[in-house]
Amino acid sequence: MFIFVIIIINSTQLANPILTLFNLNRMIKTLFLALIVVVLSSFGVKSPTFSLSDSSVQIGAVYTLKKKFNKYSNNISDGLKEELDAVSKFLSKNSNLKVEVSVHSNEENSDITTAERAREIENYLKRQGVKGSKIVTIGYGDKRPVITQRELFKFKTLEGKLKAKQQNSRIEMKILDIK
Repeated sequence: MFIFVIIIINSTQLANPILTLFNLNRMIKTLFLALIVVVLSSFGVKSPTFSLSDSSVQIGAVYTLKKKFNKYSNNISDGLKEELDAVSKFLSKNSNLKVEVSVHSNEENSDITTAERAREIENYLKRQGVKGSKIVTIGYGDKRPVITQRELFKFKTLEGKLKAKQQNSRIEMKILDIK
């Protein structure tokens, strides 16, 4: 029964009628869907992904930027600027979206650094014409790893562990709401 409910809620298309049935307002709807994504991810269910060339996206879908900040720097590199310009164009073309831009790290005690980097991204996107009301930024530090400590033990070499751990350092954009 519990798994059946998760499968139904995992589908945004089926979750929306449930939310309409309960007559939840837009903010509660967004929080409810975000909570669903967190619960599902704790069971190993991955968020759907999208690319900046997609013409339609769904709530909860995640785009992982290919570029990152340089180590020990909060300055946006030229490569990251190019990708953020593409994100800006995507958000301008899809003005009905509200997104969360999150910065993740593979290092402990990095909450402040990732929060500062998230603010830098927000400021950059605003300078490119993206409305601040369309962006929520957050620095998660090392709190939401892609590769957990348990999974790192599976790697035989130090080089393999370090390469795998680098996946935790990333910038993601998640669709929060579609108006």
